[in-house]
Amino acid sequence: MCGIALIVSGIRIDISSLLFDSTCLPRQTEKSLFSLDDLKAALRRRGPDSLGAKKLFLQFNVSGKNQISSFIDDMLCSGNKDDNGECDNFGIHRPASEFHFIGATLQLRGTVPLVQPLVDASGNVLVYNGEIFGGFNLASDCNDAEFLMQTLGKCCSCGSCLTGNCVKCGESSVPDILSTIKGPWAIIYWQDCSRTLWFGRDAFGRRSLLVHWPTEDDPTFLLSSVSPVPQVQQASVVIMNLVDVLYVNIFYSICHDQVKLYCKCRWRLVEIDAALSDLMFESSHVMSLINPANTYMDLNIGIALWLASGGDGWVSDANADDNDDNHARIKYKSNAKILLVGSGADEQCAGYGRHRTSYRRGSWLGLHEEMKLDMQRIWKRNLGRDDRCIADNGKEARFPFLDEDVIKVLLNIPLWEVANLDQPSGIGDKKILRELV
Repeated sequence: MCGIALIVSGIRIDISSLLFDSTCLPRQTEKSLFSLDDLKAALRRRGPDSLGAKKLFLQFNVSGKNQISSFIDDMLCSGNKDDNGECDNFGIHRPASEFHFIGATLQLRGTVPLVQPLVDASGNVLVYNGEIFGGFNLASDCNDAEFLMQTLGKCCSCGSCLTGNCVKCGESSVPDILSTIKGPWAIIYWQDCSRTLWFGRDAFGRRSLLVHWPTEDDPTFLLSSVSPVPQVQQASVVIMNLVDVLYVNIFYSICHDQVKLYCKCRWRLVEIDAALSDLMFESSHVMSLINPANTYMDLNIGIALWLASGGDGWVSDANADDNDDNHARIKYKSNAKILLVGSGADEQCAGYGRHRTSYRRGSWLGLHEEMKLDMQRIWKRNLGRDDRCIADNGKEARFPFLDEDVIKVLLNIPLWEVANLDQPSGIGDKKILRELV
């Protein structure tokens, strides 16, 4: 898990030809009010192991074959300070434009400590937030970002091919490499030889990547794992249960629910309790994380995931009597770095109430269309929000039900084997999962 960002200045970006979702249109009065320090701090919470930054500069040449030259600044001050107290290594000969790459890393793979952004000998720059679980064969001690940097460095740069192998050079294209990855990912990649900036995330949106498009009032182009906005002072009552297993219990008044797990494995149940009166600060902070999502349901789910990923709760006292009705507990802080999240189960196995409505109105075809719509918009409704809330505690969210191979298996099973919505709620929905249990 990583936090990545790019701030571009000094370039006019024409977005008139881009196709926007109607809810994603940039507003002319929208301004990206944030400080660089706040952005770095938010990214560092996602990637507590390292934080790095590099600046790429583009400069127009007066003469020569290449009209634009690029060079990378390692952010080491070798010049004077400018009027704002910032390092000025250029004096009066300032570059035309600036690309400020930032990367914070929670390193879960690879044996050598890694600091992003990565820069290769060709001047390509990469910040990567993701895992490569399939599609490529990686050695057990290989780091995903380093492997991807090497692979992307071999890609075609002619600009005439977007998919498959280039007919001119025979090399793969950047989109072809990225579409081969099995696993969650978000990427910002500068291909220097073609002067091309590539950015995107996996098809399901399992890793957050937000964009601020330039407007007339604010020409900043920003890509970021987080939304660098001032925290919104807004609170909400939250009631949600989440099951070393992390169990979140947020309540109006003091109460206690017992959770029993039957499994051959040994489970440690961490009960994370929070009283309503203690959630004012947390609600304000989580509101800044879920942005641009802004409903009470988003806040309710977001704060539960944020508390769960914090892992600060209680476990049963191992020395206590199992028959003790007082349920003696001791304070516990989970050190787990990975959280398994059940997102995608309801969408693919007809777990929502609206699925029953669609089934009643349109039979299996109506249900299929509703579930297809759920999967198409899961990135917007769920995953970006969930990733930002969980990663804020330096934890990585993984979504087993959204594994590419799991999705493929479910798509090949008839819907009436996946769910039976003629049966009561809690029985027929997600039937296939209940049978597996």
